[in-house]
Amino acid sequence: MCENKVPVLDTAALITKIILQIPTKQYTVAEVLNEVRDEESRKALRIALETGKLSIVKPSEESLRKVREVARKIGELANLSKTDLAVAALALDFKNRGLEPVIYTDDYSLQNLAKSLGITFHPIRTRGIVRKRKYMVFCPACGYVASSENEKICPRCGHRLSRKPIS
Repeated sequence: MCENKVPVLDTAALITKIILQIPTKQYTVAEVLNEVRDEESRKALRIALETGKLSIVKPSEESLRKVREVARKIGELANLSKTDLAVAALALDFKNRGLEPVIYTDDYSLQNLAKSLGITFHPIRTRGIVRKRKYMVFCPACGYVASSENEKICPRCGHRLSRKPIS
């Protein structure tokens, strides 16, 4: 389980209770706490926090800006939640301190972002991505290419925009 690396957990890692399986101290962000809703997972979370096995750390603004910038460049920004971005930023903070972080996540967009940032990830219940990708948002009806990945409807023809890999 990557014992020599700093484990950074997303919500899926907490819900699957992987916190109970990793022998080293683990880290996450406050946003993850709000996403853990079932009682059994909340109990495991409470125990991990009370015993000091899990620490909540706020990522730096500099790392948050960097992960947003990279997510935008690879076409993943619209697919990543505020929580996902914070998890990636926390891992980037550890990386910038010369540590080897590993993000525990099943989220393919978060995995793609991590790979693009040069951060290791560990899938929990999925196979995980094999290579990083870039995406573009476009209109399948008229071919319009969106200038922002936040666009949802084509301004030319009104069709719903789609996303496709470009690398």
